[in-house]
Amino acid sequence: MAISSRCLVVDTNIARSASSREFPVSKMCREVLDTIMSAGHKIVITISQKNEWNKHKSSYTRLWLSQMISKKQYCLLSPEPDTGFIDNLYNLECGANQRQEMLKDIFLLESALATDRIVISSDDKMYAYLSRFGVEIGLNDEVV
Repeated sequence: MAISSRCLVVDTNIARSASSREFPVSKMCREVLDTIMSAGHKIVITISQKNEWNKHKSSYTRLWLSQMISKKQYCLLSPEPDTGFIDNLYNLECGANQRQEMLKDIFLLESALATDRIVISSDDKMYAYLSRFGVEIGLNDEVV
């Protein structure tokens, strides 16, 4: 049975960690990116995500991203989705550090909600914050 193509939001922590090195995390991230490409999935690209990727991508990821673009395996979101989560984060009763951590990556969640609701990340901290504050910021939909 063929796997249907999905639009996946890939966090820069995966892009930064993927490399030709044989460290366990590097290898795992590289395998994730390779699987996305070989399975025919697409990556979600917004201006915010492109800027983040340009700051953090490894040489391996640079090549991978150019191949994904040349194969047209991307979903371009323009204008960027605005769910109101940012405003809700400023009204949230939480610590300043928690708020900053969530603000840093909230665009990933907004992009996922606008596409196939999938974020690929190794950021356990963001996952914990969303588990705790998701309903309060207006996240009523499931994102994996």
